[in-house]
Formats: sequence, structure tokens, C-alpha cells
Amino acid sequence: KERKEDPPAMAISGREALALLQSMFQDWDEESLVAMLQANHGHMEHTIEMILRMDTSSPAVAAPPPVPPVAPPPESLAPKIDLDLELARQLSIEDSSSRA
Repeated sequence: KERKEDPPAMAISGREALALLQSMFQDWDEESLVAMLQANHGHMEHTIEMILRMDTSSPAVAAPPPVPPVAPPPESLAPKIDLDLELARQLSIEDSSSRA
């Protein structure tokens, strides 16, 4: 005779699994949660991982906050930047004329 394997010690009933999923994913309707659970053959960890990947409102997959724009340099640095640009132009002209 073929012996049916015992379920894992931590196995929970379908109703308990659904109740747990509903408490974790309150924005999901019962029908969708049942379908996800069935698609994963009742495996809770796989079901939760799949829902997290699909649920864009979940913090686990939410987009990172936008990067704030870079502030322009303070006015006190503006003259120095202008001088640096002028020096770079002069060096470029000297380099070009020394190659010719």
C-alpha cells in the first residue's frame, strides 16, 4: 500500500491561511487571495512572496523616494567657478597651440 505523507508540523488550514493573508493584505479581496493561495498549492511563503511582488502599494516593493534636485552653488562660489572656467579655456588654447 502507498502511504500518504504527513503534512508538515507547521501546516495550517486553508481558512487559517486565508485569514492570515487577509490580515496581511487588507486591500486584496478574498477571491484574489484564494486564487493566489491555490496557485501556490497552499504554500504560504510562496503565496506571500508572489503577492508582495504584485502589490505595488506594498512598502517592500514601493519605489524609492525621489532624489531632491541639486541646489545651485552659493553666490560666493560663482566668481571662483567663472575663474576656473576661464583658466580651463586658456589651458585648452595653450595646449592646442603647442600641438600645432
